[in-house]
Parts: sequence; structure tokens; C-alpha cells
Amino acid sequence: MNSHRVIIAIIELIFAMMASAATGKTVDSLDIEFIDKLYVKEPERAYQLLGAAYHRLVQTRWRGCTRERYEYVAGHVCLYNFHYNEAFQHAMALQRMGGRGKLDVWVRGMSLQCAVEHALGDYGRLSDTFWKLRRAVTEASDDALSPESRVYSLLECDYYQILCELKPHHVSCVLKALKKARGDMQKLQQRYPSSKDNCHIFGHMLDRLEADIYLDNKKYAQAATYIPKVLAALDGEQRRGGDGVTDAQGYDIYRLDLIVRLGQAYAALGQRQKALQVADKALALLRVYPHSDQVTGRLLGIYCTLREMPPKEAVALGENFVTCNMGSTSSEMRPVCESLIEIYTHEGDHQKSLAVLGVLRSYGEDVMEARQSYALVSDSIHREVTSLRRDLELFHLRKWVMSGSIVICLLAIVLLIYLHHRLMHDSHYLYRHVKKAVNRTVKQSAEPVVVGDIRDRVSAVLSRDNLYRQADFEASWLEKPMGMSLDEINQLLERQHTSVADIVTELRLRYACLLLETTDYVLQYIADEAGFNTLRTFYRQFKKKYKFTPTEYRRLCLHINKQREASR
Repeated sequence: MNSHRVIIAIIELIFAMMASAATGKTVDSLDIEFIDKLYVKEPERAYQLLGAAYHRLVQTRWRGCTRERYEYVAGHVCLYNFHYNEAFQHAMALQRMGGRGKLDVWVRGMSLQCAVEHALGDYGRLSDTFWKLRRAVTEASDDALSPESRVYSLLECDYYQILCELKPHHVSCVLKALKKARGDMQKLQQRYPSSKDNCHIFGHMLDRLEADIYLDNKKYAQAATYIPKVLAALDGEQRRGGDGVTDAQGYDIYRLDLIVRLGQAYAALGQRQKALQVADKALALLRVYPHSDQVTGRLLGIYCTLREMPPKEAVALGENFVTCNMGSTSSEMRPVCESLIEIYTHEGDHQKSLAVLGVLRSYGEDVMEARQSYALVSDSIHREVTSLRRDLELFHLRKWVMSGSIVICLLAIVLLIYLHHRLMHDSHYLYRHVKKAVNRTVKQSAEPVVVGDIRDRVSAVLSRDNLYRQADFEASWLEKPMGMSLDEINQLLERQHTSVADIVTELRLRYACLLLETTDYVLQYIADEAGFNTLRTFYRQFKKKYKFTPTEYRRLCLHINKQREASR
């Protein structure tokens, strides 16, 4: 298929070179801007040139044309040739390119998708698409979206909203919506003066839409009054230099669209002479623009309404349209076929009438097939996009989780280092505290018992003969050295919130600390020497009192001794 397009493009290029030799002007038939202007008059030829134009752009690394511009023009060329799936692929390509921070490009892709769904008559999907477009444009900042794109998109959404939601309702409701849309257009033009051109373009679209509303609701008199005013305004605008965007060809196409609608109104009102005059004007323009959308069927319909045999040229245009668009899903196929069937029936040519009837039947099947195919392609691409978006979100989530985990780990390491230094500081403090207590115990054991504080007296008595180190120690042993009964001793100690057992345990632990500092005895031996019945009891009491184990205390003592030796 691509090689076929390349061959055709080469032939077209040869003819273009021959024409340029005759006229003295160079025409590049593979230029995207040339194709953009060509598809209105010759859509098939423009479609054939697309493949070769794409290959040349790839080989030249998109010199002279951006990828976004190519996708936009190619999408409209495919749309004009009724290749809706290909047009949708170009729309999705624009949306993907716009997803990388180019909101203007994404908006163009959404606009092209709206045009495809409008051409297919899939108003359910069209409603979802233009509402999504409207939300994105409304929420976008001024820096993210140019004023021209913003105004164009908002006006386009207003136009599609009328088509999707308001056109089936009463005429007065639709006219109010059109009036509101025009008011919004004026406000946007005042807010964004640079969008004047886009406002003019959508003004023409709203004019045609209002004319269609009158015709669809059989308000022929109002249409016959309204359309001449619009034509006069269009002629005046063109004489003043135009809207800055639309060229003479564009104005002719606008004029052709309105003229055939005026002819329909005159024909429905029975104004035969006016209808035929308008039909002749439309036929003259249709010779120049034979591929204008929604014109051939309306023109033949004028003659059928008047029961007038159309000119052979008009019939030939209708037959050529059916022949060229056989198997397509153009919305104009139905009115053209219906008009041709009526003309052939009036002429008595039943064979042609039956042939066109078969085309009309197959057209209905083609439309259903095209809509189903588009739905499948659209759903598949949307699922793919949704899956990619979900994967991207998961990737970002994993990245954030990993970054958060690293930060948490670093904070944990810092916290552990801080706690370690804090623990070492506390351990040194406890060591000094225990060391003082041990020295005090040694000193008390060497001094005679004196009258003083009851706690100190009990400690002195217990330390003098190392009574606390006896595993079978009993509190009654204190009565004779203290000169008082055990009950009196306990009452006095209770006032100081302590007991004989607490004092004995404290003294045993101090002695154990002394052995841990000065000897390398095993812990079982130290526990026995200090007076503890079991090693487990020794461990529990030591940890409860000093917040670390005997082994940790011995290790701390060794560490401190090494530091002292190193500092000397």
C-alpha cells in the first residue's frame, strides 16, 4: 500500500514539475501545506500523497514541517476521505504528543477526535469527548494554553453541545442556546482580542447550524428570511478583506453551503422560480468544488421537491458521488441515493433505480460496520492509554515509595547514631554513679558504726562483717548490732520508703560491680560471691537497677579503662 502511494506521488510530482515548467512556478506536491489546501478540492489525491509526504519528512528528519502539523493535516485528509479509523489514529497520536506538556497539541488531537465522532454520528462518544475537552481547557492556565487554542476549543465545545444535547429539543430552546453561544463568543473575543479570527470562523458555523435547525424543524419561512441576511453579511465581510484566516475558496464553500439551504427553503415554500435560480448558482459553485460536504444531496433534493427534472450535469455529479464513495460512510450518501432513486423512478429507469437502492442498503450496513469498527478501535486504544497511564502512575508511586524508604532509612540511621551516643553518655554517667556507690560501700565496711541516718546505719552494719554477702542472710541478724528490734528497724526504714531487702540487694550489686571492674571472674562466681542464690536473679536485679546487663557493664568498664590509658 505504501509503495503504491509512493508511485502515485512520483507521478503527481512529475505532472507538477511539468505544470511548473509551463507556468514558471515551482509546486511541491509533497508539501504538507499544499496537501492541506488540496484536500478540499481533491480529497482522493491528497490522501494518495500523504504516504510519500510522510516518507520524505522522515528521511529529512521533519525539516520544514513538524510532526504535530503532519498528524493534524493527515487526520483531516483521512476524515475528508471517510477513513475514520485512520483519522482517529492521527487524533490519538496528537493526544499522545500533547501529553508531554504540549497542551495545545493535545487540544488539537481532541478536536480532531470530536470531528471524527461527529462525522460518524456517534453523539454519545462525542458528548463524552467534548466535555473532557471543555474541562481541560477551562482548568488550564494562561501559560499552558494559547488564547487562540482556548477560544477555538471553547467555541467548538459550544457547537458540539448544541448538536448533541439541544438539537433534538424544541426550536426555541435551540435558538436560545445559539444566542447564548454567540454571546459567549463575543465575551471571549473581548477577553482575547487575538482570537478574532477563530470567532469569525465559528460565527459562520453557527449560522449554518441555525439554518439547519430551521430546515430540520420545517420552519421554512424563517429559513428563507434568515439565510439571505447571512449571505449578505458574508459578502460584506469578504469585501472588507475577510476574517484574516478564510481565503476566497473558503468563502465560496460557505456561500455554497448557505445557497443550497436557501434553495431547500424556497422549494419547500413552493417558490419555484427562486428555488431554481438558487439551484443554478449552487450548481455553478459545485462544478468548482465537487467534493463539498452536504451539498450534492441537498441540490438534487431541491429538484425532487419541485418535481423538476434536474440538469444532466447535476445528475452526473450525483452519480459520480455515488461511484466515488461506494463503500464509504459519508452521511451525504443517503440523501444523494434517495434523490437519484426518485429521479430514476420518474424517468422510468428501474434498473438504475434498483442499483442505487442496493447501494443504499449496503450503505446502511457500511455505516453500522464503520461505527462498530470505530468503537472497537477507540475502546482498544483507550484501554491501552488507560493501561499506560496506570503503569506510569504505578512507576511514579514506586519511585516515591523508594525515595521515601531511602529517606526513612537515612533518618533511622541518624536516629540510631544519636541514640548510640546518648546511650554511651548515659552509660558513662551510670558508671560514675555506680563507681561512687561502690567506693562508698568499701568505705563504709572499713569504718565503725556510728549513730546517724537509719539507712546508713543498716548499710554500715551489713558492710562491716560482709553480712549482705551471706546467701542465707536473715534480717533478724541486725537486731543485736543495731540495738533495736526488727520491727523498729522496718518501721524506720519504711519512713524512708525502703527495706532491709532493698539495702541488701543494693550492697550485693555494688560488690558485684566491684568484681566486674577489677577481676575477670565468670558471672556465676561473681553472683555467688555477691550473695545471689542464682545467676538468673543476679541478671534480673542488675538489669533492673542499672539498665544494662553485667556483661555490658564489664565491657563498658574495659572501654573506659582503655580510654584513660590512651589519654595518659
